[in-house]
Amino acid sequence: MKFSEDFNYLFCSDREGYLLCYATKNYKEIFHLKLHDIEILAFLPLLNNEIISYSLDGELKILNLISKKVLVKF
Repeated sequence: MKFSEDFNYLFCSDREGYLLCYATKNYKEIFHLKLHDIEILAFLPLLNNEIISYSLDGELKILNLISKKVLVKF
């Protein structure tokens, strides 16, 4: 689990490749996205409304949190 830089959001992932986001004010789910095909090993919220994630198969993605679109995939 990780908090956004401003602590307004809590991010977590699961073994199926989903990234989840909750508002810390009321812990309501903001989104639940299938980001990878396999377990997410690490992720880091960035300052510019983006999050970088790395999965068990070695795939790295940068996701825009506003549009919920993958910007970069390695």
